[in-house]
Amino acid sequence: MTSRVVASSYVINFPNHDFDDNAIMALLKAEADILLQEFAIDSLADWEVLFHAIYGNRPAIGVAASMPSYIQEKQKLLIIHIPIPTRDIVPWGVDPKQHIRLGVHPNEDKYIKPLPVHFTDFTNQTDYIVDSMRRAIACCFENGFRVNSIPIKAKHSAKSR
Repeated sequence: MTSRVVASSYVINFPNHDFDDNAIMALLKAEADILLQEFAIDSLADWEVLFHAIYGNRPAIGVAASMPSYIQEKQKLLIIHIPIPTRDIVPWGVDPKQHIRLGVHPNEDKYIKPLPVHFTDFTNQTDYIVDSMRRAIACCFENGFRVNSIPIKAKHSAKSR
């Protein structure tokens, strides 16, 4: 298995000019590929685990690991919601008008595992996004997910590797 890390945004004009989304996604892909090496399952050798980060207006990092496996494409989708703070919370935040408001699914708490976030622990968007994604990816492996009905769960904490 290999990974792919992509991002989309529900924040207008985000990321800004001090942010290299491609470099961040390449770094996180390399780290996720290392974690996936633990799972050498022949029937999943040509599968891709897609970590899709969605930047938006949320109270916490949200990890949706119970997403479907796409058999034809040989792809497993995992969605990670990354909250983007406003400037009144941290200087590197966005203007509140940049947030696109979307509805919340009424049963969301059944499918999305929340991870706490402390925006003030970070001095820039890049460090915040990298840390948030690392924590969310580690959460996926620690709590487990299924790829084509085959369970993928780390035996050890991803942080201890």
